[in-house]
Amino acid sequence: MAALALAFLVLAAACTPGGSDDNKSSSSGPVTLKLQANAVKGGKNATEASWLQDWVIPNFEKQMADQGRKVTVQYVGTGADDEDVKTQLVGAGQPARDAAAQGLRATPP
Repeated sequence: MAALALAFLVLAAACTPGGSDDNKSSSSGPVTLKLQANAVKGGKNATEASWLQDWVIPNFEKQMADQGRKVTVQYVGTGADDEDVKTQLVGAGQPARDAAAQGLRATPP
């Protein structure tokens, strides 16, 4: 759960203004974030998957909308074996210790 709390904080930080009043900043447009977790509703880590999809993501998107930001979070859940996930992350250049949070990636629309 600590990793998920960290993931939520990273999402919030990704959409928080950096102290600039420049309205021409690239952060002023719509943003799509992809949240990956080794959790699937009705399967592996189902409670985590439900929490992310039913509470974290909708509340985060609402919080951003309340701040005037159009943020969409796409959830990508897998139900893979933990060792397979760690191997995939290491192969992608991410440290194995990030296996619980599986990297967050912001992609422009």
